[in-house]
Amino acid sequence: MEYHILNGDALQQRFPDEIYGEQIVFRECLVSGPTGRTTLPNFWEQRLAYLQQLDPQTTAELFREKVLQEIEKITSIPATATVYCWFEEDLFCQVNFWTTIDLLTQKGTHPTNIFWVRPLPGFSFGYAGMDNQQCQYAFEKALPIDSTSLQLLAQLAQAYDQTNLERLANIAKQLPPYLEP
Repeated sequence: MEYHILNGDALQQRFPDEIYGEQIVFRECLVSGPTGRTTLPNFWEQRLAYLQQLDPQTTAELFREKVLQEIEKITSIPATATVYCWFEEDLFCQVNFWTTIDLLTQKGTHPTNIFWVRPLPGFSFGYAGMDNQQCQYAFEKALPIDSTSLQLLAQLAQAYDQTNLERLANIAKQLPPYLEP
């Protein structure tokens, strides 16, 4: 089974029909607000409180339905699956990407076939500037993420959560050039 983890609804709305697999939408903005995932239930409560401060119409039910249910899908992807992570290279997307990898690797057995689908070079608006054929081409050129890099990307999420800039920089230096944030 193939899974496509998409960074937001805008990408899902224009996702090419020709690319098959289950779509999971990562609907968070982890670059803003509280970090520090000591325990996931407490972290998501903090995130909900933060989002409610920004928009009082954000209910616990809406947050559960739109955000947490999708994140739970990420944590339940079987180890035999192939996962394509559709994240751009800006900090907003990268923090969500690192967190996605961290969520995927937290359980003892995790998918080993994980790929990063990057927007094609030269598109200043990332996926938004690409048509279906270009998205298909980006998918075909997805970059495999080896087990060492998976662990490093997960560590980036953890260092970000701890606001440990020195550790972030040190981990980033260990990544292969194509994965550097």
